[in-house]
Amino acid sequence: MKKQTQTMNKVAETSPNPSPKTSATWIKAIPNALTLLNLLSGVTAILLTLRGQIELSGLFFIACLLLDFADGLTAKLLHATSETGKQLDSLADLVSFGVYPGMAMFVTLEATVGSNTLWPFLAFLIPAAGALRLAIFNTEEQTSDYFKGLPIPAAAIGFISIAILADRALTGTNFYEILTSPSLSIIAIALFSFLMVSKLPMLSFKLNNLKWEENKFRIIFFLLVIIAFIGGKLVVLPFLIPFYIVYSLLFVRTKR
Repeated sequence: MKKQTQTMNKVAETSPNPSPKTSATWIKAIPNALTLLNLLSGVTAILLTLRGQIELSGLFFIACLLLDFADGLTAKLLHATSETGKQLDSLADLVSFGVYPGMAMFVTLEATVGSNTLWPFLAFLIPAAGALRLAIFNTEEQTSDYFKGLPIPAAAIGFISIAILADRALTGTNFYEILTSPSLSIIAIALFSFLMVSKLPMLSFKLNNLKWEENKFRIIFFLLVIIAFIGGKLVVLPFLIPFYIVYSLLFVRTKR
């Protein structure tokens, strides 16, 4: 019996146990997994848009926004930030917040001005400006309080808002006729694309901690948006990004 016990102890000692290094590797892979889910949600949204299901694609766009926020926060909490994660995040953002809005606005312009003109191809400016914006963001030093230029997710919110509400107006399910105007889509594409590559300071929503004093402007902004959505629902969407731009300018002025 004693000999059998000694044998079992030796087996236990030689059994492979997961090393701390292996566990740490798996933990650090979590943010990248969330980033890949962001990318795949963006690809799904593109597919649905090209099939004419713009409203349904909006649900996957919301998933992209949540995952984009979650991967960065998770990386900080798990101390899993890396250069690979940074580059992967930019590639996912280009798909979800650049290519997808570009396709959505292309479909919207085709529906409003027709496919026999070149105007719908103006939407290709969106992923081009988004790619340039991400390249600038990755190579220039940024402050923790604000971004230089309109963040690509914010621009994407503006574009998708127009596309979804215009789709509702065109299908007769609601009255947003003004959003079916090609002029509005063209102006939005030109303006938001320019702002993405501009040096205009915009409020950053990245949280380094949960302290009220350091995050009060971000919290107030989100509370105002929630109140606006409760009161105006989807009508609020087209005004969200203009409000964000004005709010950011006020924020920067108070910080100086």
